[in-house]
Amino acid sequence: MTSSKKIVKIYLGSDEPAGAIVKEKIRLLEEELGRLREEKEEREAALPAHSIRPHQLLAIEDLEEEIRRKEAQLAEMKDHWEETNP
Repeated sequence: MTSSKKIVKIYLGSDEPAGAIVKEKIRLLEEELGRLREEKEEREAALPAHSIRPHQLLAIEDLEEEIRRKEAQLAEMKDHWEETNP
């Protein structure tokens, strides 16, 4: 095994071609973002018109923060992919 392949295997945890793994990770992140956004919408729709409890808003804020983190991670992965695979 060449040194660069060994590094890729250690970093990515697989013998699969690095491009295939990155594409799969991007796809999985996009799916997870979709689920998080859907859950956020469901929680917002479930809020009562009156007497909103603090834990309800905190749960939505936690989802929003997780969505922001995942979006940043996805953007970074896509940018790196585009830079290395013109």
